[in-house]
Amino acid sequence: MTVKKLGYALVVLGGMITAFSLIVDLIGMGDDGIQAAQLLGVLVGAFSVLAGLGLLRIKWDIEIQLTFQPGSWILKALDFPVIVWVLATFLAVYFLVFILYVFLNPGLQMNYVTKYLPEAGRIGLDIRAVMRYIEEWLVLRQSPYATGFIAYPPLALVLFAPLLLIGYPAYFQLMTLLTLISYAIAALFMPLAFNKSKGISTILLMFVTGLFSYGLQFELERGQSNIIAFALCVTAIYLFHAHPKLRFFSYILFSLAVQLKLYPAIFIVMFIDRWRDWKINIVRLAGLGLFNFALLFVLGFDLFQDFLTSTLSQQSQLATWNGASIRSFVFVLSNSGYSVFPQNLISLAGRFSQTLELFFLALFFLCFLTLIGLAYVRRENGFNPYLLLACTIGALIIPTISNDYKLPLLIGPVALLVSTWPPLEKFLKHLISIVLLVIVLMAFWSTLYPFKIKPEILQNSMPVLLIILIAVTLINLFKKDENCDSNLNALSTDRNNRKPGSA
Repeated sequence: MTVKKLGYALVVLGGMITAFSLIVDLIGMGDDGIQAAQLLGVLVGAFSVLAGLGLLRIKWDIEIQLTFQPGSWILKALDFPVIVWVLATFLAVYFLVFILYVFLNPGLQMNYVTKYLPEAGRIGLDIRAVMRYIEEWLVLRQSPYATGFIAYPPLALVLFAPLLLIGYPAYFQLMTLLTLISYAIAALFMPLAFNKSKGISTILLMFVTGLFSYGLQFELERGQSNIIAFALCVTAIYLFHAHPKLRFFSYILFSLAVQLKLYPAIFIVMFIDRWRDWKINIVRLAGLGLFNFALLFVLGFDLFQDFLTSTLSQQSQLATWNGASIRSFVFVLSNSGYSVFPQNLISLAGRFSQTLELFFLALFFLCFLTLIGLAYVRRENGFNPYLLLACTIGALIIPTISNDYKLPLLIGPVALLVSTWPPLEKFLKHLISIVLLVIVLMAFWSTLYPFKIKPEILQNSMPVLLIILIAVTLINLFKKDENCDSNLNALSTDRNNRKPGSA
C-alpha cells in the first residue's frame, strides 16, 4: 500500500466516523443532545482526516508493509539485545510495584512510602550497639556477647575497636563512606572487571538503580557492614581468578570477609579454578577453613565460647521481621499465612514447619550442587558467574536472621550474569532463555522496593530469590556445552604458566 492510498483511506474513515457521531441522535441510537461519546467520535474522525490529508501531501512513493506475521515478530523480539529486556522488566515492575501503590491505589490519595524501616531512634543503631558492647568489653571487661544481641566473630570486634577513638557520629559517617565505596566495588567495578567491558549499559543501569534501593537505604541507616564484607569477598574472588600471583592477598581478603560476617564462608567454593584437581582443591579449601576457624580464637577460648553460644542462640530464633531467610518465611507462613492462604493450610504449615524449612533448604542445595556438577562435568574451569549468584542467594536465605539490608548483595552478581546471558541458537531453547531472563529480571527488580508496597506474600524476599536461583540453574542446563562465556573464563589461570600442584 502506497502512502497516498493510506492517506485516502484515513480521510474516508475519518469522515465516516465524524458523520456517524453527528447523526447518531437522528437515527435513534443516542440520547438527545451532544454527548461526550459523540464529541470523542468527532475528535477521532477529525484527527483521522487531518492525518490522511497530511499523508496525501507526501510525494514519496514508498510501500508500507501492513501484513502481520506472528512468527516473524516473535523472532525479532527474541533477537532483542539483553538491555531491552532489562529496561522492559524494570519499567514493568516500576509500574506494578510503585506507580500502582503510590498513585493508582483505591484510596485515591498519593500513598507515599514512609516508615518502611523500623523506628530506631538515632541513625546507626547496629554500629552504635556494636561499639557500645566493644566499649563495655574494653573498659568494664564484660563479654560483648553477654546479651546475645550481637554474634560477630571475635576478630570483627578487634577491627571495629579503633572506631572508639573517633566516636559517634564520626564512626557512623566513616561506615557510610566505606559502605558506598564497597557498593561501587561489588555492584560496578567487579562486574565490569569480570565482564571485560561487555554489557556495560546493563551493569550501569543496575548499579544506578541500586543506589536508590530500599535495601541499600536500610544498610546505610543501620550502619551495617554487609556490603563491606561482600566487597572484600568478591575482590578476593577476582584476585584469585584474574591475578594468580596475588592469591595470598585474595585469601587474606576472603578471611577478613568471613571474620566480619560468617556467611561469606559459603563463597569458599569460588576458590576453585580447576574442578578436576581434587588434591589441590582439598588442600586449598581445607587450609582456608582451618585458618578461619583458628581466627575465631583470636581473643581466647572464653570469648570463642561466648561467641558460639550467641551465634547458636540467634540461629534458633524465629524472626517475624520481613527479610530473606527461609526460617522467617516459613514462620510467618505457618502463623498468618501472609493473609493469602486459608486457615486449614496455615495450620498444616504450622504442624510441618520444620519439614517446609528442610524442603526449601533442599531445593537450594539441589540447584547449588547442580551448578557445581555442571561445572565439573563440562570442565568449566575458572570463574563461574552462575555459582557466584547461587552463593549470594545462599548467603541471603540460609541464615536464620537475614534482614533486607543484605539485599544489595544481589545487584552485582545479577548484573554480571544478565550482561553475559548465554545465547541459545535453537528456537525453542532461545525462547526458553528469554522467558527465564524475564523471570530473573522481574524477580530481581522487585527486591529493590520496600516490603510495604509489595503483596504480602512477597514481603519476605525468600520466594523470589529461590525463583531467581531456579531460573539461573535451568538456563545453565539449557545452554550449549561449549563455553558461552569465553570472556569470563579468560580470567581462569593458564595452566602452562603455573607450577604443578600450586594452590
